Amino acid sequence: MAYTVFISHSVRDLWFVSILKNWLESRGIHVYIAEEWLEAGIPLPKKIAKAIDGSDVVLAL
Repeated sequence: MAYTVFISHSVRDLWFVSILKNWLESRGIHVYIAEEWLEAGIPLPKKIAKAIDGSDVVLAL
């Protein structure tokens, strides 16, 4: 079973988040970053809450 990590971050840290995401995914860990999952019609707070609930780990940067 693969782990899922939700990364909460500032837009200023997106460069680091990208590096961290690649590193985690190379080890078989699914990474959720809100900017990559844009869905029309779903409010951002609701989408984020759903992603957090479905994650094994929440990482705040």
